[in-house]
Amino acid sequence: MNFFNVGIVLCSIDLSVSTWLNYTLKLVGALFMLAGIREAQTVSEGFDKYSGGTLLSLALSVVGLAASLLTSFSILSGTISNICLTASGLLCTGMIIYNQSGIISHMTPKHELVNDPSLLNNLDRLWKRLTFFRIISLVCEASARFIPEGNVQTFIQTVLIIVRIIMYFYVVFVALAFNRVRMDFNVTHPI
Repeated sequence: MNFFNVGIVLCSIDLSVSTWLNYTLKLVGALFMLAGIREAQTVSEGFDKYSGGTLLSLALSVVGLAASLLTSFSILSGTISNICLTASGLLCTGMIIYNQSGIISHMTPKHELVNDPSLLNNLDRLWKRLTFFRIISLVCEASARFIPEGNVQTFIQTVLIIVRIIMYFYVVFVALAFNRVRMDFNVTHPI
């Protein structure tokens, strides 16, 4: 759970899809998730089925990082850059959300992981709220990239700012909830 804790938090931080830092965080987070899968598999069965999705998330992070770097060095520009970055952001973040949701829902009924199963239920509840705001954020950012400048784009960007602020609060809440799960896991399964 130590690696899962770091991996989930890093992968849950959604910055603009045009920044290389966004994809770097997701890439490092996916590496931690792979280590977390290996760690959790030693205690409970079934976590290894998420390795493929995590590897795909890792590959999509690399593609997004490449597209972001190509854009920042002006090799890609204009509409092509917008399309590449938006597609990379949607695919990468969508795959990470799907994979992490699978891992969290797989963990929730596994009461053997912790002494206090209510910690897993609390994590699941907060995770679902975070996922809701992440999806809204992603849709708003993708929409704002292709809608012409005007009142609609201004409204979408305002909604995006508000949703991102709420989303970052939920990232902190999920990080704290996952840390409680991690600490209970470490007490239940000492090294």
